[in-house]
Amino acid sequence: MAEALAGLAIAASVVAVIQIADRVVGVCKYYLGHVKDAPADLRAVLVEISSVKSLFENLQFLSKCKQGYSKAVSSLDGPDGPVERCRVAVKALEDLFPSDLIQQTNSNRWRRKKVKATLAALAWPLREKKAKTLLAEIGRYKSAISLALVTDSAHDIKTILSNTLEIRNELSEVQRNEVYRWLKHTDPSQLHHQACGQYEPGTGNWVLRSPEWAAWLALERRCVWIHGIPGAGKTVLMSYLIKQVTAQFRGATNPKLGIVYYYCYFGHNQDEAIPLLRWLLEQLCRQVDAVPFTIRGLMKRGGEPSQHDLLEGIHQVLDSFETAYLAVDAVDESQCRKNLLAVLTILGIEERFKKLRLLVSSREYREIEVVMTSFSTPVSMSNPFVEEDIGRLVKSLLYTNRKYRNWPQTFLTEIEHTISTQARGM
Repeated sequence: MAEALAGLAIAASVVAVIQIADRVVGVCKYYLGHVKDAPADLRAVLVEISSVKSLFENLQFLSKCKQGYSKAVSSLDGPDGPVERCRVAVKALEDLFPSDLIQQTNSNRWRRKKVKATLAALAWPLREKKAKTLLAEIGRYKSAISLALVTDSAHDIKTILSNTLEIRNELSEVQRNEVYRWLKHTDPSQLHHQACGQYEPGTGNWVLRSPEWAAWLALERRCVWIHGIPGAGKTVLMSYLIKQVTAQFRGATNPKLGIVYYYCYFGHNQDEAIPLLRWLLEQLCRQVDAVPFTIRGLMKRGGEPSQHDLLEGIHQVLDSFETAYLAVDAVDESQCRKNLLAVLTILGIEERFKKLRLLVSSREYREIEVVMTSFSTPVSMSNPFVEEDIGRLVKSLLYTNRKYRNWPQTFLTEIEHTISTQARGM
């Protein structure tokens, strides 16, 4: 309520100043146009009051546009505020002119009617000092009001720029999403969620204790290759390790760190090389909210991106990261594994991809072993650490399941030892 009343008060003062200034301008123009040798100070009054009138008309216009006055302008209100004090000063300046002349010049017939406008009637020499004092006072108030308007305008410009940037960001987000949809070919997230659901708590920690893992996290190794027999639990282990990397780095102190996973799957019935690259590029772009210019251009031209195009796009977007981790599971399940192994080799050894750290898993196939051991650190699923994990799991199952409670202790111990040492994987 108080703000509404304050708005009405300042609006009334603005209108009053415009009306008074209009009359003073009219008188000055009349004298300067009809009186020979009119005082030069009248020109100063005309210029200054015309400026004041224009200033207050701007205030009035902005008020109508914004349906009220801004905080900066409203702060000028009050009995001792610049707006009201300026109104008083302009009215005092008007009072220096003969009232009958004001009325004549304010009528529609003032240009046609002759008035004895003389310096004596104006008595200007006697009022010149007072006029100069009032003009100086009005000038100070005008400066304060102008400053408030500049502040208000700067805020408006900032708001406009902010809104413009938001619109541009919205447009660019739409464009980016369009590129993301174009890039995406195979989404492995469902396979990841399934693997995470099969994880048994307490297992997989053996990898976290291994020196190979520590060296990989410390960026001393570019690639770690985990291999094992079918059914050894590689996919579940990879899902666990992906979650460990994500928990350790994502949302920490370094926003320039990328984490991407990809699951090859025989059910895809495809060569996984290009789908992997497309997914990797799309995920890295999403994580930095940016799309390489070359990729945007490729999409506009139509067609499908080549391996060269995708690798170049990944190279460009990696400039936005300090490190990016890529986990690729089940390389052996890709059709035409030669192409996928060639891509992994490029990502694992070329200098332009040095920011990328690879974690790869597969079965123990000779063709995969030859390629992967040439540039990665191998970690076998058959090792004492895995045996400890298996023993821990088997023991938990044997001693928590009711149907095993009455079995002899020696028999349970033998089962635990046999399974953990002969399973060759989880």
